[in-house]
Amino acid sequence: APSTTPEAGSTSAVVGTREGVWRHEYTSGEPIRLLQTYCMPCSDRFEEGHFCPLCYKVYMWEDPVAMVQCRGCGHWVHRGCETVGCDKLSKANKPRSRYRCAVCRREAPDWFGLTEG
Repeated sequence: APSTTPEAGSTSAVVGTREGVWRHEYTSGEPIRLLQTYCMPCSDRFEEGHFCPLCYKVYMWEDPVAMVQCRGCGHWVHRGCETVGCDKLSKANKPRSRYRCAVCRREAPDWFGLTEG
């Protein structure tokens, strides 16, 4: 049977089933936590950084109506995932916005080192 846990130094494990090929995405560091299981196309989007850093769902394109862009890490965040008030979110996609997502504000776990650097 294929392994469902990542190899040392990896944050994903590929699993083949009769229904298709899936990739489990894990956190880096200890303790290792399973974040999501994706089909291979969605896993590729995840690996490219096209995911909400709060719910880990991937997106195919940025949607300024449903999402806001963090000026800290550059990720797009689902408006429904964010905890700041609507008045701040309504201004978040404006050119001089200083919106920072919950990860960059250190209010949510940073499993991917988004705030490092």
